[in-house]
Amino acid sequence: EVADERVVLEIRGVSKQYPGVLALKDVSFTINRGEVHAVVGENGAGKTTLMKILSGAEPMTTGGLILDGSPIRLNGIRDAIGLGINLISQELNIAVDMRVYENIFIGSEISSHGLLNRREMRDFAQRLLDSLGAAFDADAYAGDLSIAEQQQVEIARALRYDSRILIMDEPSAILTDQELVNLFQLIRQLKQQHYSIVYISHRMAEVFEICDR
Repeated sequence: EVADERVVLEIRGVSKQYPGVLALKDVSFTINRGEVHAVVGENGAGKTTLMKILSGAEPMTTGGLILDGSPIRLNGIRDAIGLGINLISQELNIAVDMRVYENIFIGSEISSHGLLNRREMRDFAQRLLDSLGAAFDADAYAGDLSIAEQQQVEIARALRYDSRILIMDEPSAILTDQELVNLFQLIRQLKQQHYSIVYISHRMAEVFEICDR
């Protein structure tokens, strides 16, 4: 069997059993490089459970994940991030009393001789924000940003970790119409840069507009 060069992640026969509830049953699909892949379903269909498994937050009961042709085992979120898989959840994970660059580097700060290298972090964060077309500054306080801008901070943080697969869980639920237009523009840009996006939604119009599969 010849491996498909486009496939970055393969999900094989994933099931998740909670006490008394089978949340997922034998789910299989592939995620291709530079593609926006829709995961669609009504509330309770298991979308979020599946994404928690892909992002290392939940162990699967049975099944397997194959990244770049090799089986992987995720023992936590850090494992997934280390392999380039990052979940941007509906409940944004932002420290509002910290600056944007501090949020982008939270947990992976750059330091030299025991001191935080704030200039290097700020400069790196600003370059990331510029590449995303952000209209705010790396020095801004995260709490002063709109929800859409905070979402951009989360995306910048994912790119800071060299993520290749971005999982967006109902990203439009918190956005205005214009903010959604901006998000789609950003997703198209990420796609051109060969990132893979898993887009979770129950809004069919969005799915048909932005998703490839």
